[in-house]
Amino acid sequence: MTSDKILSSLPLQILLYFHGYYSIIWFAINLVIFLWKSYRLYYTTYNLRWELALVFLLPCMDACRIKLASMGNKTERLAPLAWSCGLAAPTIFGFCFFLKLQTYV
Repeated sequence: MTSDKILSSLPLQILLYFHGYYSIIWFAINLVIFLWKSYRLYYTTYNLRWELALVFLLPCMDACRIKLASMGNKTERLAPLAWSCGLAAPTIFGFCFFLKLQTYV
């Protein structure tokens, strides 16, 4: 007799689904803000390049994290969920950087 208990989480899947849209909107708004700030405020070339690279890198890393978490949740496997949790720390640091530590907040 096999156990047919469902281990996937519907609330987790709903949060991952809507966080994907949040990431797209965040990227678009942040890119427009950076373009405006680069024309209106003085940026050193070094800071502008690094922060713009992070604007493009963070949504890519977040998309990988969301994809891994969704795949792990749907297939009920631990490895993708563990990798997703591992990617959560740099993603959280990136969002905190843009919230408080960037050149012009």
